[in-house]
Amino acid sequence: MSTLPRLTRRGLLLAGAGVSLVLIGAFSGFTDLVRAGIFALLLLVLSVLTLLVATRASAQVRHVGPRLPLEPGDRERVAVHAELSLSARFSGATLQEPHTFGGPTPSWPVEGRHFDGEYAVSAPHRGRFVTGPTRLVVRDPFGLAHLTRDVAARREIRVWPRQDVALTPQRERSLVGDSSIESHLAFGGEVGASVRQYVRGDDMRLVHWPATARRGELIVRQLDPPTDETARARLVGHVETPGVDAGWEGLVEACASWLSARARAHQPFALRVGAETYRDLHDAMDALAVAGDCPLVDDAASAHVVFVHADTAGSLGPAPSGGEAFVAGSPDAVTSMRARLDADGWSTHTVPEARPVTTAPAEGAR
Repeated sequence: MSTLPRLTRRGLLLAGAGVSLVLIGAFSGFTDLVRAGIFALLLLVLSVLTLLVATRASAQVRHVGPRLPLEPGDRERVAVHAELSLSARFSGATLQEPHTFGGPTPSWPVEGRHFDGEYAVSAPHRGRFVTGPTRLVVRDPFGLAHLTRDVAARREIRVWPRQDVALTPQRERSLVGDSSIESHLAFGGEVGASVRQYVRGDDMRLVHWPATARRGELIVRQLDPPTDETARARLVGHVETPGVDAGWEGLVEACASWLSARARAHQPFALRVGAETYRDLHDAMDALAVAGDCPLVDDAASAHVVFVHADTAGSLGPAPSGGEAFVAGSPDAVTSMRARLDADGWSTHTVPEARPVTTAPAEGAR
């Protein structure tokens, strides 16, 4: 921001009027007009000189809030505490804090050495939002010029996706020493299932009916022991701006819910978002907050769990042992994608579109 005084609109009008009066008076011989013009210009110079005294104006600013993590629809308050220098209090001063949450920029008139203010922010969707830098604006007593300083750093706040999507138990497994089949959560690292042709004597409850219908012969799940306790997952799809594509947002929310469930169960994971892999919940949620372009990579089928946007993804290839695929997108694309995934042995789940978020605009100063 500027470190030297700049004229306000009122100051520019006064400068134009002063110059005009001097010129008109000089050419017409009216000395009173010249004197009036000189007076206006002197007043303007006095205002600028007053602000030059305040060029050392500063403020120590401290923020409290918002409470993190933020999810779409959350509404939180940000408190601002400032201690101003004598130079800043010499003339009229205001504190401003621009932000990208939407709504007006909070602006507070400052009187005295200490100042406390607050404002509200609402997260309309997941993504990266910015507050600050906090600005100190000092004006001369006549309002003809102003001086602007950045007195606090810019802060980035990431809004995480929702984590409350219900993931329906889908996979089946055989109990040791028992022929019964038990449903349980479809998380990689537990007992998994690949597919194979039916062999006489196989339990009919193991028949994989979608794959059977596609291939025209009985296909059953081959129950395999786990080879790795770490669930490997991959997010695949594309969206330019968070909050725009409801199908993609539902996919990201499902991925976030899957991560949260594993973290609560103290189960390790390795999540691939774009070109990076994350094993820490906080880092993974930060990545999901801004996830936009997550292309399909050559080794996509090596993941136990794949979250795929059907409108943008290609073929995943044959499913690994216990492969799970969560699919979102337009209805036609989902139907087509599920058919390919079922034929390749994936256990597929359709992810609903994200719920719309309705939030009030951020409030101004209070």
